[in-house]
Amino acid sequence: MNVLADTLEIGPDAVIKGTLSGRVTPKSVISPDATIGQNKLEYVEEKQSDDIMSLFDWPIIAISAASCLLIALIIEWIAGGFSASAAELLKERPVSYLLSGILGVVFVPLALVLLCVPIVTIPAVVALVFVVLALLLISGGFMAALFARLLFPKGGRYITTAILGLIFGALMAMPYVGYPLRLVGYIFTLGYSVCAMRKGMKERRDKRNEELIQF
Repeated sequence: MNVLADTLEIGPDAVIKGTLSGRVTPKSVISPDATIGQNKLEYVEEKQSDDIMSLFDWPIIAISAASCLLIALIIEWIAGGFSASAAELLKERPVSYLLSGILGVVFVPLALVLLCVPIVTIPAVVALVFVVLALLLISGGFMAALFARLLFPKGGRYITTAILGLIFGALMAMPYVGYPLRLVGYIFTLGYSVCAMRKGMKERRDKRNEELIQF
């Protein structure tokens, strides 16, 4: 009997007449009570490279890279001022920027829970959920556009955005690094959103104060 398998299991009641030969991995289990005419099995080590490569879902990685590239280019085309503003803010006030994103990640779920308590705030919860989902959707592309502005200020912004979009999109679909990178992208996107909202509120407050003074 010739065997070629990754794992072979032979129970105690097995009866094999003749010679058992072939190649199996050390994971194979052969009961000492099994009846085997002659055991000439060759044990070979597993190919670790095959296991590592099998962790990568290449079609998903390709789709993620293409979608991130597309989102990054759309952001840079339609809202290039936001990526430029985010890059400038990150250079000038990196601690405030990142702290806003980290605190946002912590307090947004808490805000959702608190808003769910009164019935009247359910529409606000739904709106906030849609905002969070939208930020998650564009976070990879926004991070690519942001770092294209930050790292290559004098380069072609669409080319550098496309390259970083491909890289970030591919990495976000890979095991081990995908989820942490998605979290980082969400922090950068949410951080800028919080900073922009605070800036807008401050400008409206200052404008209202000026109007009151003039009055």
